[in-house]
This record gives sequence, structure tokens and C-alpha cells, in this order.
Amino acid sequence: MIRTGTLTSPGGRDENQDALGHRDANGGTACWVVADGLGGHDGGRLAAQLCVEAALDAFEHRPAASSEVVRAMLEAAQQRVLEERARQPELDRMRTTAVVLVSDGISAAWGHVGDSRLYRFSAEGRAQRLTRDDSVPQALVDMGEISEAEMRAHDDRSRLLRSLGGDGALEATVADPVPVHPGESFLLCSDGFWEYV
Repeated sequence: MIRTGTLTSPGGRDENQDALGHRDANGGTACWVVADGLGGHDGGRLAAQLCVEAALDAFEHRPAASSEVVRAMLEAAQQRVLEERARQPELDRMRTTAVVLVSDGISAAWGHVGDSRLYRFSAEGRAQRLTRDDSVPQALVDMGEISEAEMRAHDDRSRLLRSLGGDGALEATVADPVPVHPGESFLLCSDGFWEYV
């Protein structure tokens, strides 16, 4: 049995630009999506909402726990945001991060763009981060210039190297499916969560 819980809050900000959603398909396959609109860009909140809606719609057309489905969900989200940018030129800079998970309870596949993250928790409570941020601080960690703990307070922590809604081809990271074990859980979250936990 797959159970889902959600929480969203603006925290100390004036506007919550996060969007989230999940769908259950016949046959026990489900998907979850979290998107975080880029706060400095006009239309970030709308970009996040469009991303979630488009990804969920794409999943409904092909509900399977596969990397192909994850990629199709992210590509559908990219297309929807680009279409809205073309329709409303004043929102030309709107962007969002995204993290997607699909599972049938036997296997799970995921993908992401930006710095929204996916964590996996074993039945014993051990946490494993499954995504690597597409951000300047993550690049600095990868080069050994700062530690992972220093990412949260780094001056460039909001500077992303990739986001959904940008010009050109979508550059998303998509993982191959992995087995899901009894008692495991997954956490999809935006930087508004992981920066403080």
C-alpha cells in the first residue's frame, strides 16, 4: 500500500511559489511532483503550477514506473511552461525547479531539474539523498571548494545552472528504476525545506 502526505507553507516569505501534486493510477502505480518557482523571476508561481499540472497529465496518459515516463513528464512540463511564456511575453523569464517520482510499490524512478530534491528513507530510518542540485553551490561542492554543509548558507545558494522553462532543450537528470523495499519512504522537497532541516 502506498500512502501520501503533503505539507506546503510560505515560511517567512510573502508568497509561496511551491506547487505539488500526486496521482494514483489504476493498477497501483502512482506519481508525485514538487516544483518551486524561481522567486526572482516574474511568473515563478505560475511556472510551478503549470509544471505540476502538465507532469501529472502526462503520467495519466502512460502510468508506469519507468525512466521513460519520468522523462515524458518533465518534457511535458517544459513544453507547458514554454507555451505560456509565448502566450504571455511579459512572463518571458518565468522558470521553476521540478522533482518527479513514479512508483508501483515494486520499483521507483525519478528525475529532477534545479535544486528541488528527492530523499529515500530505509525502514530503519537511514536517509539517502538521490538527487544532486543543478546549482552553483553543488558545483563548488563537486570541485571540493566548499563542504555540503556550507551549501545552505552560501551566497550563491539560489543560483541555478538548470531550470525548467528555460530556452533550448530540457536538461533533466533522470534515474533508472530501482527496487523499492518494504517500509521505505521517499521525500520530495524544495529548497525551502532542505535548507532548514
